[in-house]
Amino acid sequence: MKIFVLGADHGTGERGTLESIAVEMKKIEIILVPAGHIRTINEVIAVTEDVFCMTIRAGSIILPGFMASLDGLIGEIESAGLAWMHLRTAEDSGSLQAKFRPGEPGPVLWNIGLMREGKWTFPETGELPFDWLVEWELMHKLSLIAPGRTVAAPHWSPSNRKWKDWKRKAEEWAKLAPLVCPAGNVPDSLTEKAIPELTIVLAAYNAADYIPWAVKSIQRQTASEWQLILVDDGSTDESPRMMNKWAEVDPLRIQVVRIEPNRGKAAALNAALPLVRAPWLLELDADDWLDPDCVEEMAHKLQSVEKDTVLVYGNHTVWRQDQAALVSLREKHIYPEEINMKQMLASGVPLAPRLFRTERLRSLGGWRTDDPAAGRLYEDMLMIIRILQTGKPFFVDGCYYHRRVRANSITRMHQDQYTQWCQWVEEAYLQ
Repeated sequence: MKIFVLGADHGTGERGTLESIAVEMKKIEIILVPAGHIRTINEVIAVTEDVFCMTIRAGSIILPGFMASLDGLIGEIESAGLAWMHLRTAEDSGSLQAKFRPGEPGPVLWNIGLMREGKWTFPETGELPFDWLVEWELMHKLSLIAPGRTVAAPHWSPSNRKWKDWKRKAEEWAKLAPLVCPAGNVPDSLTEKAIPELTIVLAAYNAADYIPWAVKSIQRQTASEWQLILVDDGSTDESPRMMNKWAEVDPLRIQVVRIEPNRGKAAALNAALPLVRAPWLLELDADDWLDPDCVEEMAHKLQSVEKDTVLVYGNHTVWRQDQAALVSLREKHIYPEEINMKQMLASGVPLAPRLFRTERLRSLGGWRTDDPAAGRLYEDMLMIIRILQTGKPFFVDGCYYHRRVRANSITRMHQDQYTQWCQWVEEAYLQ
């Protein structure tokens, strides 16, 4: 049997884990899996002849007696036909393993034979950008086809080291757990003739590392009355294949539009506009995601807007992705209830979420592609300014959108152009 040490970072916690395994579980093959390298597990189990494997978090310690109990645990998995067995400490009656590491699972024994039958694999970076939630995500998936079990196991102890940014981890867990481990069944019905409450448009160019998580956040909505239009703007990566796969699985709610060659975000959004079935369109950036109750809550709020309301917006949660692709919770961005266009331009922070009235978008001819940025940058800002010249905004005092701020985002790479573009906008629209 192989043991995968997740979160390996060559630190003291990892060394303690390796030493404890070497002492108690001799002749067991140990494979280190640093953050961002979950694919390593999938590559190994694809060729192994082992029927079971185990994952453990770096910093956790295997105690004397663990090996003696392992045969019994595996026997229980076989006799009960379990997909996995999650080990918690004997003292812990819940799922959180340590005071400063909320949400981190204990060791998990995996039934590779069952996983192989169903072609289930560990979620990789694009599908799940939070390595510390990998086990929870796969346990949830496997539980849809076979039972799993959490048991008290006395012969191990969790890490007693704090997370980096440990004060935020409990809040991160609270925000992410409903997406990774949704309670109950996610509704999945929409008739062919039904009008969805909301159309979500996601336009992307070479964003295969981000799209799966964004789409997952839509698929796990608490409401089923949504439409998703995926626009591939001439991508050369795996994006087209991913999009087509999702549409094949859920053709009544998911449509795909492909543009060749790449023409920019505004042109991609315009390509989706004729397919929009809902009275309101929510624009979702490929590297962002939605709260699982976003559609349900927004649909409820939209019932109270006046007829001359053309834009609905609210607050959002900010997550930052560093150069090492690690994503962490930062802050909640609060918008004023009254929009000041010049202040919005000065801040450089667009409204998110932003919902546009569909018929007004069409009357404006969609997004402009003849501005100084040719519709490739700042198209969100420009549409907000244009549409608000035709009607009123409506502020939703909630936080249903998650915005990922990346160190290498296209907007940040073109900061020098932004000042000139703002001058053009002010002259064209804000005099």
